[in-house]
Amino acid sequence: MALRITRQAAKSAVPNILTFGNLLAGFFAVVMALHGLEVGVVKLANDASIFGPEESFGDLLIGRFGVSPWLYIRIAIYVVIFGLFCDMFDGLTARKLKVSGEFGKELDSLSDLVTFGVAPAVISCVTLRLAGGNQPIPWVIVAPIASLYVGCAGFRLARFNVLAMKSKHFFQGLPVPGAALVMIVLSLLPASGIYDNFYSEAFYGIQSKTLYTWVILGALLLTGYLQISSLSFFKLGPWIFVGPQRRLIIVLIGVVVIGLMVKHEYVMLTLAVLYLTFNIAANIFPNAVIQAAKSPALAQTAAPSDAGNVDVAEPDKAFKSGENGGALS
Repeated sequence: MALRITRQAAKSAVPNILTFGNLLAGFFAVVMALHGLEVGVVKLANDASIFGPEESFGDLLIGRFGVSPWLYIRIAIYVVIFGLFCDMFDGLTARKLKVSGEFGKELDSLSDLVTFGVAPAVISCVTLRLAGGNQPIPWVIVAPIASLYVGCAGFRLARFNVLAMKSKHFFQGLPVPGAALVMIVLSLLPASGIYDNFYSEAFYGIQSKTLYTWVILGALLLTGYLQISSLSFFKLGPWIFVGPQRRLIIVLIGVVVIGLMVKHEYVMLTLAVLYLTFNIAANIFPNAVIQAAKSPALAQTAAPSDAGNVDVAEPDKAFKSGENGGALS
């Protein structure tokens, strides 16, 4: 019997292919990170420096495998970013094609757990091992903290799927992709050679590699907590392309894109820090955000609130209710 593919099935396959791309990107990132760990451990065992001239991706194409462990970490990080784009467009595609369903939602959550939960945790662990050189921080400290991060990501994804009250303009808790971006940006610093410039220096008597280790561990704990918290985090789309300021925002986006092309490590780190800082400050000092959200420029473009939803028209609920956000506690 001939195989018949209906139009609806073909339309449903498009977002699912993107979701599978996200899932496979996460797995491939883990493989690359572990290979980088293997290469780095071998070089350290032979008293060879894991820092030095940065190789290009062309070195992989011509068969120069095992040259630099950081090259594999960079590949793992960029693959996670590729998975992020797949995650962005699978939901958008499903809504445009009107093929959203429970299967796609569950598959998306499982893919997100691998790509934005497991992969960043593994990359962070490998980065800590390599950055520590011959005196790395013990795994008995790193592994439980990284595992806690993964558990928080799984909790965040499960809560999102069953959450009855969803806002059009706010997330409850830090989104899992946002947490992943913070972690891979921090791991990108030594992988891009920046960390090498400060490897032997000390800041206020603390060795830079020791400081970097505690920054990574602290970031794992902080982003893990923010994911499962009840704090409100802005959805960037509805706030960026609203009102007369959208032209300025488009110009700023262009500046950011140029910055990413020149020094993407610094730009990505700056954006991640600004996003976290602004959202945490907005939860601590909600009145300023509430007044901004009620401004005429934003109100005239904001859609009316749906029943049970927290919207821009009702920002008080987003930042003052115990269910969908609130002050730090």
